[in-house]
Amino acid sequence: MNKKLSDKIKITAFQMFRDWNANAKKNFPNIDFTIVDESILVKDLQNSIKSAVKSLKNEEKAEKRAMRGFDIGYVWGFIYSNLNTRWIHEYIHKQSNDYKDFMALKAIQLYLDIEDIALIKIDDFYKKMYIEDVNFENIYFKPDKKQFKDFGSDVKINFENNRQNNITISLDNLITEKIVKITSEKDMQFLPKTEKYFSEEDVNQLIEAF
Repeated sequence: MNKKLSDKIKITAFQMFRDWNANAKKNFPNIDFTIVDESILVKDLQNSIKSAVKSLKNEEKAEKRAMRGFDIGYVWGFIYSNLNTRWIHEYIHKQSNDYKDFMALKAIQLYLDIEDIALIKIDDFYKKMYIEDVNFENIYFKPDKKQFKDFGSDVKINFENNRQNNITISLDNLITEKIVKITSEKDMQFLPKTEKYFSEEDVNQLIEAF
């Protein structure tokens, strides 16, 4: 990639985020969008461009690419959607209570992965509480392991792990439920159209460079 194009990507990443930020602020006035590392914005745009070009060059799109203007429109649209989704997750979702709950559950999960004694003690408390709370004799303590589909999500990932403890299975289930809730929220569009930042000539250079 030539220096001129590389510099343009850097400058454009900052401008795109400023514009995205201004629009997001209108809907989320109480969120602080101050960032720590601006270089991440450049990486975000670079990764979005790279993914757009990779997807464009997929064999399934070979026939459509023969259509005039398809390549340009596809890359514009991909970046427009992909970068907006990335920034919504990074700067809005990650400041939500659901994400804080998710991180707290992950912290507990990781702690119990290395603290066997603590896990055994919590599991004992769980069983005693359960026994004292119910009025039936035969208790099956272990909860069923759940996947994304069990929460109404069409995500195809399966969590296969060796956790068999009552507490760890429950934590897995709660974490999965939080992921579904966070990722299933419909994204609003805060990013202006990509053609505001990259001309047709720019996009052709991006396709060649990436």
